[in-house]
Amino acid sequence: MSKNKIIIKFGERGEVKFPGQIIEKFNINKGDTFYLDTLSNNFFLMERVKAVKLPLKNSDFKISLMGNIKIFGIADIFSMINMGQKTGVFLLETSDFIKSIYFKNGEIIFAQSNMPEERLGPILFKLGKITKQQWEDAESSLELGKRFGNILTNKGYITEEELNDGIKYQIEEIIYSVFSLTEGLFYFIEGELVYKDLSIYSINTQNILMEGYRRMDELQVIREKIPTKDVVLIKKTENPKTQLSANLQKIFDLIDGEKTLNKIIRFSGFGEFNTFKMVYELVRLNLIDISEENEVAIDESISKMINNYNKLIVNLIVELKKNNPKTDAIKTFNGFLQKAPDKLRPYYKNVIIKKDGKIDISKYIKNVKNSLSTENFLTQIAGMEDIMLKQHLQEGLNEIVNFGLVMVKKYVPKERADKIIMKIRTLQKKIS
Repeated sequence: MSKNKIIIKFGERGEVKFPGQIIEKFNINKGDTFYLDTLSNNFFLMERVKAVKLPLKNSDFKISLMGNIKIFGIADIFSMINMGQKTGVFLLETSDFIKSIYFKNGEIIFAQSNMPEERLGPILFKLGKITKQQWEDAESSLELGKRFGNILTNKGYITEEELNDGIKYQIEEIIYSVFSLTEGLFYFIEGELVYKDLSIYSINTQNILMEGYRRMDELQVIREKIPTKDVVLIKKTENPKTQLSANLQKIFDLIDGEKTLNKIIRFSGFGEFNTFKMVYELVRLNLIDISEENEVAIDESISKMINNYNKLIVNLIVELKKNNPKTDAIKTFNGFLQKAPDKLRPYYKNVIIKKDGKIDISKYIKNVKNSLSTENFLTQIAGMEDIMLKQHLQEGLNEIVNFGLVMVKKYVPKERADKIIMKIRTLQKKIS
């Protein structure tokens, strides 16, 4: 038996007590619920129940495929499901999102995503099918059992045909977005689907695969010039001599030397692939330049707040090093940032606690800004964007400090730990 294996024993009544290192590693909290699936007599799988509700008729389902797309490509997985004429849900999870693609007899019939820009409202708004006011009105009318699309048609904001076209576009964009991914966990959960009416959106899986392969080939060429969505686009001229198509002109007009490509993708409404393609064309026409993402302009009050939190984090790291020299405190904090709660994980993406014990301010602010939905109407009100940014920055920083306090309680002698915790909590309140 491997020395790294952890033994878990079942009690007389079937209760299980997990070791502390497992609870800490997987961020298990009181009240968390898990799906349990038996793979054989000797193995079972536990899966945390998240915000994804499986659209399957009953509990009689099985996980027939699972793994990492780093090893099994999306196209290969879809081919297997298609050839086997399987029915069920394909779930793909990364640190940023969860996407689900529904199959019936091997054909794709629907797709969902928890990314704000891939929801139906933003997509119909970007396509020009509904106004911002109609979108917000429909969302305010949402109730349990009501579908967003049905509310739009009942209010006369959109026709059935326009709705179906919008949903098909949404499905295709969600599906094509996963082809370029190189990291993420996947599960294919086999079982009978609840929603029979989704079949009207059925898409030929073989056609999807062919288009997916084509897009992957094109993206390889495009990414030689445009490596990531974090680049900033800069105009070389305000008045192109070349006559641009309406779509190219729209992309060109969105370029202001400040927006990242990621933001332009969101604002354009053309989807990730098509926007990449049009930006590449503008580069080829020598109308724009690609630059690294601009440094974030930091408001003085926000800068002061973050510096105060950095002082707290540094104090916590110093105390941990002093009282438990064997533990690499900075490595422990960075491990927390990588495995933080789902809600905050996008804030900490590629953010590290540096050798001086301070958080990478610039990257952290960029992440939080990108995580705030650009479609949230509150951010469009003068002054609200800065207020919301500060609140979200503080939420993430408090979580880091709270983690540090837990580590202090764990590794520092009780009398000293109590004094540190009281001092940090007092300072934390003052910053708030």
